[in-house]
Amino acid sequence: MCGIVGIIDGNGVDESLLTTMRDVLTHRGPDDYGSWFSSDRQVGIGNRRLAILDLSPAGHMPMTCGDLTITFNGEIYNFLELRRELESLGHQFQSNSDTEVLLKCYSQWGQDACQRLNGMFAFAIWDSANQRLFAARDRFGEKPFYYFAKGTTFVFASETKALLRHPAVSSRPNWHAVSDYICARPVDGSTYSFFEELQQLPAAHFMTRERSGRVQMQRYWDIEPERELHMKDSREYSERLRELFFDAVKIRMRSDVPVGTSLSGGLDSSAIACTMRRFWPAPNMQQCTFSARYDEGGTDEGKFIEAVVKTTDALNFHVWIRGDDLRDDLDRFLYYHDEPVAHTSQFAQWKVYELAKKHNVTVLLDGQGADEALGGYHPPTFGGYFASMLRRGELIQFSHALSAYHRNYGSYIRGLIYCGGVLLPERIGAMLRERKHGVTNLLREPAINGYHTPESIPAFRSPLKSVFHKMLTRTSIPALLRYGDRSSAAHSREPRLPFLDHHVVEFLFSVPDSELVGNGLTKALLRQAMDGIIPDVVRDRKDKIGFSTPEALWFQSALRSWIEDMIVRSKQRGILDVGKVDRLWSDFVGGKPVSGNLWRVANLEAWLQRVS
Repeated sequence: MCGIVGIIDGNGVDESLLTTMRDVLTHRGPDDYGSWFSSDRQVGIGNRRLAILDLSPAGHMPMTCGDLTITFNGEIYNFLELRRELESLGHQFQSNSDTEVLLKCYSQWGQDACQRLNGMFAFAIWDSANQRLFAARDRFGEKPFYYFAKGTTFVFASETKALLRHPAVSSRPNWHAVSDYICARPVDGSTYSFFEELQQLPAAHFMTRERSGRVQMQRYWDIEPERELHMKDSREYSERLRELFFDAVKIRMRSDVPVGTSLSGGLDSSAIACTMRRFWPAPNMQQCTFSARYDEGGTDEGKFIEAVVKTTDALNFHVWIRGDDLRDDLDRFLYYHDEPVAHTSQFAQWKVYELAKKHNVTVLLDGQGADEALGGYHPPTFGGYFASMLRRGELIQFSHALSAYHRNYGSYIRGLIYCGGVLLPERIGAMLRERKHGVTNLLREPAINGYHTPESIPAFRSPLKSVFHKMLTRTSIPALLRYGDRSSAAHSREPRLPFLDHHVVEFLFSVPDSELVGNGLTKALLRQAMDGIIPDVVRDRKDKIGFSTPEALWFQSALRSWIEDMIVRSKQRGILDVGKVDRLWSDFVGGKPVSGNLWRVANLEAWLQRVS
């Protein structure tokens, strides 16, 4: 975890401006800082460093090797393997950092280096010989890269708050993004941001910016839609997943600072915690886990957390989260997130990272990505699974699968509704969801639909795989990664996500649908792979809570005055339909489950106040 910034300006770079932008990101990198300027002072690059590998000054950034200078945010987990390969090609190293490995990967392979990297990253390299900036972002967008491009000026940074310090950059809202946000449509899988003038480098893309001002962008990775593995039986699939997952966890434990894990008590985080135990490098040092707990609202997962702690003999630290905590921390929470946050559940993650900081554990492995790649969310998973069988004409299998769903969850109708939701054209499905939640045309004027469709989407034969790809690249994961990055960075912690290892994801997309969802259960393959590794009470869970918060209770108590104040101010601002906002509040008071919509309205108003 680091903070990166850079300015290219034909009129010259103001050193004090670059320093200001860099140090706005001190929370991302409190351990070291540095700046580099080209000889003609028209290029400036800065870095704030959170030291994870090679804590010595040899890991200082920006780092220069020959004509190349790099500023880097993230981790290259396979840096040891890449280093050995580079040494065999004649490269020599002055540090034990992954930054130097990354820089020499680029010097050896150029843009093709991106495909060799197993990691999370956003980096920029200035090539003095060719007067060109090369920037790249990891496959799923775990690390952020925002930029501003106009005329002879190009500015980039890890967070928008740094870019907004540049005098050429306006804080005008992007109403396309606002419209998508207020109607619960995806924003983060796009190239735009919540600010009109700021763009995002998309995940799995690299960019070049010539001194002339020409910008080019190219995708370097995607999931192959036609790849399908045929193994002998379910046991072979589960063994292969276990092998890949063990490796993903193992290489993410490489660190020169303490490593722990977030533990919600769900299947994903429990799999990570139990796997880490198998590879724990220091028998004299106890494994640490960090959890969010609740004493209200029925969302506490304490009994599952305790089962995992007992199995791993880990030391569990937990924080009891209440509405008062969010009320008291709200200003800081919103400041560090920069852009509107769609769910209060992100505050639970915020408190977990805060807890880890209190106990001096810098790196936390986390379970993000498992729900999207293994099938953890009921509507998209079962909808996609049922739709896949119908598309293949497997009516008998469909009938059996629907019966299994009914046996586990007590409803045929929900399963059919989920299936219909997948088969409907995407825009119609979005319109029906907006109508159901009362947010259709909530943005008063103009009612802009900024809904973004990528230029190319792989043509999967399986609707289930199409659903998974959409969640990984457009809807669920891009937003969750933004939230996780900002919450962890605010507390100078580094999250690592084994389920988003590209080898794991590529394998899962090659597995037949029937191995991923079986007997009416989500994550069937992971459950089988973790047999004997995680406690049965966790492995056999059918419910899903995650980091859910009892927000409806909070809105009725600790946060009620804030919510009401934001609603009043929002109506005075006049960008939302006053009647529909009033209806949302009366529906909530009347007991309808619309607290998520109220949070978006209130959070949007709080953000607009901040950027106005």
